[in-house]
This record gives sequence, C-alpha cells and structure tokens, in this order.
Amino acid sequence: MRFWARRAQLPPAVTYEQMRENVAAVMGRGSYKTPRIDRRLPLLVTHVMNLPEPSPTERNGVKRLELLRDQALMLTLFCTGMRRDEVARLDRIDVEDGESDRALITGKGEKERVVFFDAKTQAALRAYLAARNDTLAPLFLRHDNRRGKTAGHGGERWRLGPQSVWATVKRYARAVGVPATTHHFRHAKASVLLTAAPACPKSRTFWATLHPTRPSAFTPTIRPSICAKRSTATAPRPTSSPPSYLISRVVEPNNGIRSNMPTVALPGEGKGNHSEMRFDKLAAELRNQTAS
Repeated sequence: MRFWARRAQLPPAVTYEQMRENVAAVMGRGSYKTPRIDRRLPLLVTHVMNLPEPSPTERNGVKRLELLRDQALMLTLFCTGMRRDEVARLDRIDVEDGESDRALITGKGEKERVVFFDAKTQAALRAYLAARNDTLAPLFLRHDNRRGKTAGHGGERWRLGPQSVWATVKRYARAVGVPATTHHFRHAKASVLLTAAPACPKSRTFWATLHPTRPSAFTPTIRPSICAKRSTATAPRPTSSPPSYLISRVVEPNNGIRSNMPTVALPGEGKGNHSEMRFDKLAAELRNQTAS
C-alpha cells in the first residue's frame, strides 16, 4: 500500500495513514506483560566497577581499554536508562568528552530528548576517552581484533554496535548470576523515577515510552510524590528575572472564597513579606491618577 500511496495511485478518499489506523484498530494490540526487574540489577554495575584494572601492557593495552569502556557503558545504561541503539549512536561531541552532564539524543520515532549523567558516569567516560588517546567520533568503540585495520570515516567501522552493547550486558549478567538485558536498565530507571516522583511529567513521559497503552501500569506506593509537595508549597521569591513586582499569586479573600484574580507583589517590603494588591484595585488607582 505504501508503494501505491507514494505514487498517488490510491483513490482520492483513501490515505496510507488512514489504512494503518484502521488495520491497527481491527487487529488490536497483543497482551504485554511487564518485565519483573531483579533487585540485584545494581550488582552488575558494582561488579564491573570492582574488577581489577589490567596492565597497560596486556594485549597491548586492549584489555584495559575494554574494561574502561565496559565500566563507562554500564554506568551510562544504569544512569540514563537509554536504549541500546541510542547508546551505540552516542558520539563524543554529544557528551563533550565527558565534561557535560547531559546530552541531546534522538530516540525511537526520531524524537529528541535530553538524558542526564551523574558525576560517576562522567568520570568513567573521561577515563575511557583519555585512555583511548584518539580523536574518533564514536563514544564507544570496538577494541577486538576483528574490528578491522581501518576505522573508516570518523571511526564508524569501529563503532560499538547495539548487539555488542547487549552482549556486553549479558556477559556480565551471567558472571553475576542476574538475569538482565539492556532493557532491564531502562525499566529500572522508569520504576525509580515513578517511585520517587510519580506526578512529575518527566516520570510519566519516561513510563509512557515504555508502555504507550498502559499509562497506569505502575502505581508507586513507597514514597509520596515529591512533585506534589513542591506544587503545594509556597513558591520562593525569584532572585532574577522576572522582577519581583511582576510576581503573581492567588489571594485568599477574607470571606474564605478562593479567588483566581492574580496579584502584584510590591517591592521594598522585605523578603517573603511583600504586600499584595489585586489587579482590579491597582487598575482603579491608575485610572484615578490619569483622570486627575
């Protein structure tokens, strides 16, 4: 059908997108069972981080490079919850050689999002890139003998592929005795986010990418919502733009009826105790001054 749609051979009232939606509505979506995340998943990271560093002379330094790469790889998966394809596509410029605490990536469906790195992950990336001592673009490289003699344009021939990322995780999972794949890190990240702050839009978005048809599949009950606390708490007075006299609040009138009329906080009254004036009163005073 796509062949005919691209050549405008379909009837005028029929589109390829409509046909896809109709087929999806008829076929439905198969049942999906949420994977059970083993609580011992962090052991994979601690196991890799505690491995003794090989000698720089062992296999001409290849063993040391592979260990440093695997340490940075495992920390990246555990910290960001990225897909294996997304990790494999990372370039050095995306993380600024480990100096940046965030990266803009392109995920499934060509959608862009920002992922964040903690201090340990940044340090591991810097150590790996410093040991490589090259200027190749890919963040993670192959260092085995089968990678070929030439790196290709920008090092693309030596780039660590998605299947190699998956195989690395499976190898360490077998060594620790924990059934895990790269996607288990992603589910663990989503569970941690939803448990810590289920009302945060970031948490909801992350879970929706994993379960697009099950927005309420996970209901955390361990900790209260951090975002809910922040939303009900009194907002602190900003120290930068916009100016303090443009701060708007919601006033509780004396009659107990909540008003949605915004107010203006007048400067010069001290932090946290500035007086408030409703916009309607302020407008009346301005009109009186203009008339006089």
